[in-house]
Amino acid sequence: MKVFDLSTNYNIDEWKWYKPSISQSTRYPPYELAAGLKIEDIYIQLKNARSSLLFMQYDSYKPFVIEDSEITSTYMRSKFLFDALANYNYCIDLSWQFLYLYYGNTDYGIIQDSKIYENETKQCNKESLRYRMIGLAKEPEKFEYIMNFFNKPLTKEIRNAYNYIKHRGTYHVKGLGVQGDDKFPTVFPGSVPTLKIITRETIDLGEWRSKLINFDISFYQYFNKLIKETMPNDFTDGTVVVDNLSMIAEKLEDWYQKNI
Repeated sequence: MKVFDLSTNYNIDEWKWYKPSISQSTRYPPYELAAGLKIEDIYIQLKNARSSLLFMQYDSYKPFVIEDSEITSTYMRSKFLFDALANYNYCIDLSWQFLYLYYGNTDYGIIQDSKIYENETKQCNKESLRYRMIGLAKEPEKFEYIMNFFNKPLTKEIRNAYNYIKHRGTYHVKGLGVQGDDKFPTVFPGSVPTLKIITRETIDLGEWRSKLINFDISFYQYFNKLIKETMPNDFTDGTVVVDNLSMIAEKLEDWYQKNI
């Protein structure tokens, strides 16, 4: 199995520095702080996905299995594949939330009240994002860029596979048991149709591992571009601007008086 390594050309480690700290809190408005936190969320989920794909490369899973055999290895690889598939789909959803937060709530409620933050993320969907990006922010090109990524054949395939598991339970994995024909062996007389036996779709682990690696590259290029074109260039700078604290106190007081 080919070694999986995206760390050189598709290094995402700089994304973790977007998590807001004291320095960012003295320099940026609430909506940019919320967006910065969402970047770190995506960083974590993408790292989780990459870790699962790395674990698929093991030739042996001792001492994690009782019997080290081809069946147990196939099972472990399928577990890591399905984990990675879920993580990559989380990244898609979170990339929409990143922009929804950035172009959304401008007062301090988004970071002062966890319920407001939670409601904001729950309300994010295609139409609400379209309204914020095109109707309010006048960013039709960026919204089209997001939709073009979402409608790529590979993105759709990753999305459909995740939804298949979400609604159907799981796939049949080659090497884990036998899935027979979906046709009943006896033909019924007359015009009675052939009885079908309910089955699952079959997934090939090696083929899908390659698809997920290709999706990782595609997602990195898509989201890294969004970060660069959306967030301030010096957002990850650790400078604390003490002079801004009085202004922040006034805005906090204004928010508090409106919401008590």
